[in-house]
Order: sequence, then C-alpha cells, then structure tokens
Amino acid sequence: MSKSKSKGKKKYDAAYLKAMEEMDKDRVNEIKAMVKSLLEAIVQTERDRRKLDEKLAFLKGDLEDIRHGRIEKLRKRREEDKQGSAFSPVKVSELEKLENLYHSLTVDPPRQLGGSIAMDTTTWQTATSGNFTLKDGSVVTVSNAGSDNSDARFGR
Repeated sequence: MSKSKSKGKKKYDAAYLKAMEEMDKDRVNEIKAMVKSLLEAIVQTERDRRKLDEKLAFLKGDLEDIRHGRIEKLRKRREEDKQGSAFSPVKVSELEKLENLYHSLTVDPPRQLGGSIAMDTTTWQTATSGNFTLKDGSVVTVSNAGSDNSDARFGR
C-alpha cells in the first residue's frame, strides 16, 4: 500500500470514527431527553400525589370530626387551612346547622324538645355510620366499631 493510500485511509478512518462519535452523542442525547421527560413526569406526579394526599387527609379529618361531633375542630381547621376548606363539601356556613343538629341529637339524658324527643349519642353514631351509596354507584361502608377510627370500606 502506498503512503498516499495509507494517509487517505487514515483520514477516512478518522472521519468515520468522528461521524460515529457524533451519532452516538445524538443517540445519548435523545435517550437523555426521554429520561429527563420521564423524570419530570414522575416529579410532577409526586407533587400531585402530595396535594391529593393533603386533600384526602383534610377530608378524612372532616369525616372523623363530624362522626365524633367535633364541630369546633371543623371550624378551627377551616380558619387555619383556607385552601383545604375550599374543596371540602362541608362549608363554613353549614357548621352552625351541623352543630345544632349534633346538640339536638345528643342531649343526655333524652328530653322533650319541641314535641319530639332528643336522642343520645347513639343516634349521632347511627347517622354517621352505615352504608352510603355515592353518586357514581359505589357503596362506602362506615363502621362505628372502635369509634376512634372510622373504618371506611370502599366498594362497587
């Protein structure tokens, strides 16, 4: 092989290697872009989940407080967490009515109130537990067993 052919082959080999390097860089960058987009989606989903977990905790707290007649605690939570209060179906304007219902159903001992008999806390427990059929047709069972923690079972 002559020197000029050898020199041409080296230039060709170097150009080929350079082109392969560029292609590899492009492939790596393409893969990195996909990984980055997946990571961004994961981070955003984790943020969304944290927000949903906070919302769920707020709503479960509302449920527990209603079940145990802690209307004042509901009121306080709304004062402290305006954002949470905004998505709860129990609005501030309903708390006084709820408090009146609680007091009218939990008079101890039962006594005559306006022609009807006020009941004990068992009536409140009955009203806040049982099977509840939701708008989507699902049934949620809320048990009063172990009255400190609600046992809500979600089903179809």
